[in-house]
Amino acid sequence: MISKQKLPISILMMAVGIVIFLWILIRFFNQGYFGGEPRVFYNFPFEMKDWFGTMVYSFLFALSGYYLLKKELNTLIVCQFVVVGVIIDRIWYIAERVNNVDVGQSFIPMLLALFAMFYLISSRNGYKEYLKKIILFISFNAVILSIGKFILPNM
Repeated sequence: MISKQKLPISILMMAVGIVIFLWILIRFFNQGYFGGEPRVFYNFPFEMKDWFGTMVYSFLFALSGYYLLKKELNTLIVCQFVVVGVIIDRIWYIAERVNNVDVGQSFIPMLLALFAMFYLISSRNGYKEYLKKIILFISFNAVILSIGKFILPNM
């Protein structure tokens, strides 16, 4: 039986992940991204390449809530992967959009959060597995984000 503390957290994780995933997916369908004419007019185009990472990571976040509910051992690994991926995705998004000095002010907090996540991964698993896990997280997240940035078309 799952503990009473983990039940609301896992349900909340699944709900938040599914709501964000469906919100973005419905937004793309409404603006005619997947074929057809736009049915709803928006003020700015919602490009799939910029939000592909958010869709994938919200689904993985909901999946980690499901793993927490089922008491799987890989819940922490999926959560760590999602956090590293979201940070890398936002760094890449800001680097593409802004080309001035203010980018440095945005990168510093995100890099600190990324290094804090790397520290939490290393302290949990020991330093022998540290580099292996970090390299795997970065490479798999780079592959996921590259699919969204380079393969998906723009509106």
